[in-house]
Amino acid sequence: MSMDQGSSRMDVRAAPAFARSGRRLLAAAVILLSVLSACSDSGPATGSISGSVTVPAAQSGTIYVLAIPAENAAQLRVAETEARPHRSAWVARYTELSAPGTYTLDGLAPGSYVVWGWVDVNGDGGVNHSNYAEPVGWYQTRATLYLAPVPVEAGANAAAVDLRLVAPTPYPEQERTVTAGQGGGTLKTVRGQKVLQLWGTPEERAYAHGFLAGPQIVDFFNYVVVEYFARSVDVYRETLQYVQGHFAGHAPYAGEAGAMLRGMRDSGTNMTAALLGRELTRDDLIVQNNAAILRFWKMHASPFWPLAAAAQGEQGHEAPLCTSAVFWGNWTQNPELGGAVIHGNNNDGENDLRKITVNSTLIIATTPPPGSGKKRTVGIEWPGYYGNYHGMNEDGLAMVAHSSMSVPDWDAPDLLDYSFYYREALQTASSIDGVVNLWATLPATPVAGFNTPISTPYRPGQAGYPSATYETDSYGGALRTPVDFTPADQYAILTTNNYYRYQGTQPHAAAVSKVHGYHATVEARDYRFQDMLNLTAQFRARNRAVGTPEMIELLRAASTSQEFWGVSAMSIIWYPNTREFALAKEDLIRKILDAPFTIYNRFTFAEVFQ
Repeated sequence: MSMDQGSSRMDVRAAPAFARSGRRLLAAAVILLSVLSACSDSGPATGSISGSVTVPAAQSGTIYVLAIPAENAAQLRVAETEARPHRSAWVARYTELSAPGTYTLDGLAPGSYVVWGWVDVNGDGGVNHSNYAEPVGWYQTRATLYLAPVPVEAGANAAAVDLRLVAPTPYPEQERTVTAGQGGGTLKTVRGQKVLQLWGTPEERAYAHGFLAGPQIVDFFNYVVVEYFARSVDVYRETLQYVQGHFAGHAPYAGEAGAMLRGMRDSGTNMTAALLGRELTRDDLIVQNNAAILRFWKMHASPFWPLAAAAQGEQGHEAPLCTSAVFWGNWTQNPELGGAVIHGNNNDGENDLRKITVNSTLIIATTPPPGSGKKRTVGIEWPGYYGNYHGMNEDGLAMVAHSSMSVPDWDAPDLLDYSFYYREALQTASSIDGVVNLWATLPATPVAGFNTPISTPYRPGQAGYPSATYETDSYGGALRTPVDFTPADQYAILTTNNYYRYQGTQPHAAAVSKVHGYHATVEARDYRFQDMLNLTAQFRARNRAVGTPEMIELLRAASTSQEFWGVSAMSIIWYPNTREFALAKEDLIRKILDAPFTIYNRFTFAEVFQ
């Protein structure tokens, strides 16, 4: 690792986590042997898959179509990072086409496969995802939009397994500006990162957002909200209907969705929601801005609801992700920080195979109208979001989102996504107590379980702690300070996705207990928390203060734990005392999956408004 303190870029050059894992290499070798064995068997014990490939934008180049055993579908992200993905040990068969048309994959052992392909536009044999340079796609069905499995039987052909290879629309290279009433917006590039500056009333800002990023909003909706989050046309439609009947808490913000839609239309954006077979609507944008409900939707038909009849257990849900580590005071007494707060955060799990959550990441710099009493904010978001999931305000108050396990209040009529709780807090609060008091008065019900690390600038001798974690769900919450559970530390607090103080609110505490959301201690399987604790203990034993290099080490440890690896699409380091932040993303050029192992680009709060 090398870091130039005199510049705004921290160059972190390290091998991806998977390259350092002996167990993963051994697994790959075993699979390779089985694939080679299968390659010699083209007799009646094998089957085949056939279909057509279309490339709507007509980019030319060799088209590769790959079959991967369905049980190894998650390894497709790994195969993509290889110099020749079609020759990866995870791939059972592949074929090449010189142009769109029909394909056949034969010699496949009986089983289930996912079929994926791309156009090698630059002819280097690899996949170039940067700025959507090469179209990708896979076999999908209405019920399974994300890597639908294809059953293969001996001596039979699975036909009509068709692929549509798509390249989403990149942001324009040139700077663009639009006015909207007394407000407007500018889309520009600051040191290689797209920044969307918005000013004016909420509706004026939303209009400018839609006008300047319309195609990217449509792509995000099609390929992240529907394809990746919902993963099924019918699930999306069910969720849309539910949101239309239960999200009255969003009513004060609904006009912004309408203004954003108008801006998109006025810019000439193609409004087709391709997977739904219709045009994008205002309510679709509302769903996108309440996307957490899509991640919890499986619980709606699970054994956990209604709570009174729910069985105890942990089946039926997926573990949520994301990690934060905050240090100050005694821990940060070094020439870089001088005791100031440093807050590191990994954003995990938003890893669509089209790389939209990486390519389309936006820094959104928001300036409210003069005299509104609202604060300027910086958010690190995606196109189409008018709330805040990761942000800082002009006072140095920083907040980030971590989903946590609690069953939502599905019967509540006034649900509201946390991104709007964060937005309200960032626009009006300067302290942790201010955030807690504000949330208690908002006339809405939080959509689900969330942990929210909140950090403020630290000054020696100040009352209270500069950072705490607000553990909440649809029914209530509790503020966890750095000393509220063992191990306690007056100058640090770690956060993952478990509650360590909040046990639920009666009479609805079962929302937490049924899914084991509360942990009385750091349990053995709380791998990311344990790994950060272990590394912190090493720092303490060496009398090593925490600065940016140490924070990067902690975020790397959390992103390559036993719990998961290869899913940290974004990593952010906040510096509340100096109003700065550093952003790292999955590296699509060097093909490094975990953001903490890539380059952190550091910005000042002020410069993204210039």
